[in-house]
Amino acid sequence: MQKIFRQDPKAKVFIYVGYGHAYEFPIAETDDDKSKMAAQLKRLTGINPLTIDQTAMYEHVDSKRQSNLYKAALAKMKQEKPFVLKSDNQHYLKLGINNKLVDMQVIYPAYSSSPATGRASWLATLAGFTPRDIPKELLPATGRRLIYAYHKQEPADGVPADVVIVEAGKAAPKLMLPPGEFRFAFED
Repeated sequence: MQKIFRQDPKAKVFIYVGYGHAYEFPIAETDDDKSKMAAQLKRLTGINPLTIDQTAMYEHVDSKRQSNLYKAALAKMKQEKPFVLKSDNQHYLKLGINNKLVDMQVIYPAYSSSPATGRASWLATLAGFTPRDIPKELLPATGRRLIYAYHKQEPADGVPADVVIVEAGKAAPKLMLPPGEFRFAFED
């Protein structure tokens, strides 16, 4: 609030959040109520933020956790790229969440795997992203390992550009990375 909106109340800001902080409901009433960041931002600025859920409609690795609404949307839309649903009167439709929580919801296509990358095929549709090999010295001799790719200029606690899990003795997937130079980290 101090750094942006106090100086420019009409500033345009992109805020990427997780863990439900995009939720506009419950409506914020005080600084310490149970509301999330989007609701607090609305209360403090008077701006109604455009909120987008990207966390509910994707293919789960554990098919038992897969939403029937997700399966129905994929069957009906037959999309190969992420998409949003709109009604005939141009209102955004949300599946499996309270309609008051967010303004729109991204639905991701199923993870049909690309034989060339070992990753979800739709990742190849991201402009500028190309498959890159994981450095051989990072591949595990035993067990499984998470491999993180960070832009070289990203701070130590920054957000990785990509993360993959690799398993000893199995073909390693490719990292799907935008242009640039990267540093790598791993977690066993």
